[in-house]
Amino acid sequence: DVYASVRELRTLRDSWVDKIYQPTPSELRLKLRSPGEGRVDLVVASNRIHRTQFPLPTPKTPSNFAMALRKHLSGGKIRDITQHEFDRIVEIEIERERSFKLIAEMFHKGNVLLLDEDGRIVALMKPVEVSTRTLRRGEIYRYPPASSNPLEISYEKFRETLHSSSSDVVRTIATRLNFGGLYAEEICMRAEVQKSRKPGELSEREIERLYEAMKSIFSSIEKSPEPQIVMKGDEMVDVTPIPLLRYESFERRLFSTFQEALDTYFSSLLLRKGLEEFVDEKKLKLLRQKEQQEKAIERFEKEVEFYSRIGDWIYENYLEVQELLRRASLSQSHPWIRRVDERQKLVYVVIDGKEVPLRYDLSVEKNASLFYERAKNARAKKEGALKALQETIKKIESYKPEKSALIPQRAIRKKDRWYYKYRWFITSEGLLVVGGKDADTNEELVKKHMEKNDLFFHADVYGAPAVILKTEGKSFGEKTIEEAAIFAVSYSSLWKAGVYSGDCYWVYPDQVSKTPESGEYLSKGAFVIRGERNYIRNVPLKLSVGIEISDETRLMCGPENAVKKWCKYHVSIIPGD
Repeated sequence: DVYASVRELRTLRDSWVDKIYQPTPSELRLKLRSPGEGRVDLVVASNRIHRTQFPLPTPKTPSNFAMALRKHLSGGKIRDITQHEFDRIVEIEIERERSFKLIAEMFHKGNVLLLDEDGRIVALMKPVEVSTRTLRRGEIYRYPPASSNPLEISYEKFRETLHSSSSDVVRTIATRLNFGGLYAEEICMRAEVQKSRKPGELSEREIERLYEAMKSIFSSIEKSPEPQIVMKGDEMVDVTPIPLLRYESFERRLFSTFQEALDTYFSSLLLRKGLEEFVDEKKLKLLRQKEQQEKAIERFEKEVEFYSRIGDWIYENYLEVQELLRRASLSQSHPWIRRVDERQKLVYVVIDGKEVPLRYDLSVEKNASLFYERAKNARAKKEGALKALQETIKKIESYKPEKSALIPQRAIRKKDRWYYKYRWFITSEGLLVVGGKDADTNEELVKKHMEKNDLFFHADVYGAPAVILKTEGKSFGEKTIEEAAIFAVSYSSLWKAGVYSGDCYWVYPDQVSKTPESGEYLSKGAFVIRGERNYIRNVPLKLSVGIEISDETRLMCGPENAVKKWCKYHVSIIPGD
């Protein structure tokens, strides 16, 4: 599944990272700008990675992890999205002033980490310390022990992997080749090999069939994918990029991409699980508080241990400490003395690899007492933190979020933009085009909003809106000119006349005037055009209406190519009854 998802996600290369949110403790949302697709939301979670059309409520206060990611990645460009060695690890290479890698580990409880160009951990969702690896900020990132990569494995190596295993066939393929149980069973079914058999019992031909079945999995994903959600009545059973023999008798809901299938599947699961998966801002705050308290307890435990150890060390080395304190007070050297601070009356010695200050104006006993007192204070702080942690845990366990926080909904338009009072659309190259609705708004649009770098469009017919292409000084191509022209003629009186094409022209702002020739009268919403007009002939009258879904939901009406670029759902219209 990771392999299939990453193949599709590679189309996001060269996208720009706008914002990063952490709506739940185990999930990130990256808001991207793709040159080919516009705005895209990417889920990077502890158990999945995919595009999404379902926004979640975003915390008013970003988590520390989200803030760290924004600091280093906002404005960065995605250079590549890859899978590490067929493991459940996805790497997103992002370049800003420096190069970074966003690592999603989708095994065990999952994790997301940010690495710098040296492979050092800059930030991570949660620290990990196990026997095989340690994941902490500032540490060099180490991959987990690798299995064989089935994408690259030869038949000889495949056979050797099977023969060297003492487990059964299905477990060997699942663990040694990193396929997991579902696809290991699929390989056995395709090869018609009993999954519970020992590899040593297999014939050469049976091993060949297993190898061919394994390769056929990749071939299906690459050449003939059929993304689907497996259904049992109204219940979703699984989501897969290809049909599986295990689900042959089940109903299937097909999708055009695996991204759509994953998004529908997991968003629906989140809806159903509600309390288990969705947390609102208040619960996020409690969870962050719990994490901070746990870290504080760990820190106090280390302080108790360290200060107690120093006090014990002083008594264990009573005579030597007494001598070094005496010599330090007389400005004499001693093998254990690292340095002396006469102003503070401190002598520094190394204990357990750390430099520790002792007061040479105090006795051995009083020096030891100082450290025992620090250990006592740290122990008291730890006990206080433990009580606070228990209270936080109780609040989390008894917490019931508001119902509205549990339901993922497509966001309805929240923000008012100045151009909403006019007709408007966004070109496929990302520029704003605005048109008047009547004489008053034509006049207002040109007077208030037309700037020197813009272009003015008008259908070559009486009864047409003033249309402005807002360039903001950016470069654009013929496609944008064509789309603005289609917009201008489609909203003109030509549409009511039932014709299917018309002429349009564009000029620069300094050619548009409200000053008529001597003796002439200019009505409201009309303008004088001076100088050469740039004509576009036989412009088709055709519009599309679409719903734009990203940070907000907006209804957009404009040329078909532009609406298709920005809107997932759209319908095209032409003049007529």
